[in-house]
Amino acid sequence: MATTIFYEFLLANKFGKDTKYCRMRLRWSQIDLARQLIKIGLTDVDTPKTKHSNREVFVCEGLASDLVALGQEYGYVFPGFKDPEKPMDNFRKALKSAVIKSGVNRYGKPMRFTPKFGRKAFTSYQWIAGTPLELIRQMIGHSPNSKVAVKNYLHMPSESVRAAVLDLDALAKKGK
Repeated sequence: MATTIFYEFLLANKFGKDTKYCRMRLRWSQIDLARQLIKIGLTDVDTPKTKHSNREVFVCEGLASDLVALGQEYGYVFPGFKDPEKPMDNFRKALKSAVIKSGVNRYGKPMRFTPKFGRKAFTSYQWIAGTPLELIRQMIGHSPNSKVAVKNYLHMPSESVRAAVLDLDALAKKGK
């Protein structure tokens, strides 16, 4: 169950390259389960990259209930394997293990999943769902006029591009 929560948490929190620095040090005190939100940003240990990195991230009801079920035995949401009083220290290894345990395969092998891939998936799915770009930027901790969010993270699947093609013949028939 902890593996599933870890995987859900990564996707819900719009992770990027800076994942190993502050999010793995997430403390239970930063999570408000009643309001289903996580406070990301300045802590006693970490400093955000920019003022836009300080934010509140809302999570779905399923993830919130999974976090409740996980319990708060240690101070960190994702405690270290060897010393649970410290935060997880090997993010890439934990991510690889989570993907293997979740059974997510591509071409018959465990999918290669990186923090950037998760961030791209999140921004793209939000865009496809109709979320305004300004809100997506805010959700991933970018400034309101950031070009990086679009250039590096927004990806349109070919199915979405194909679905957006206008059928001019059908439109012409409707106009008659």
